[in-house]
Amino acid sequence: EMKVKVINRVEARETCERKGDLKQVRRNLNPELHPFERAIEYTRALNAAKLERVFAKPFVAALEGHTDGINCLARNPKRLNSLISGSASGELFLWDVPERRTIYNYVGHKRAVRAVTVSECGSLCFSCGDEGVVKMWRVPHAPLGGVTQTVAHTAV
Repeated sequence: EMKVKVINRVEARETCERKGDLKQVRRNLNPELHPFERAIEYTRALNAAKLERVFAKPFVAALEGHTDGINCLARNPKRLNSLISGSASGELFLWDVPERRTIYNYVGHKRAVRAVTVSECGSLCFSCGDEGVVKMWRVPHAPLGGVTQTVAHTAV
């Protein structure tokens, strides 16, 4: 005598209608089989609410001046109030962050500015544009009185 075990499957339940279809997973929703399901769902909901609070930062201010999208930002390591931004229009702006105003507008790139950095001494700025040119600019101190100056093609 020989015993043979046979697996019997209904082909319609096991195969997909189309090649890209995902196989349907069936779950047993019997609460007796999942005694901790309610506690797990509570923990998941609590963690989701905590994450929303962690990532929800208040909007403080907007710095206005660029005519196109901003591609890069750099902060000045020597001056806490200084920030430089480069845009897709080829302009660089030197910002006085606490006053929320533009100090200088550097115009020198013909295409988009892709990278900007400030030297360790804080007095020079380097920018790279889509045209393949790296330019070096002098970074002045923030003048008092809110005067905005435009500097055109005066790369050092």
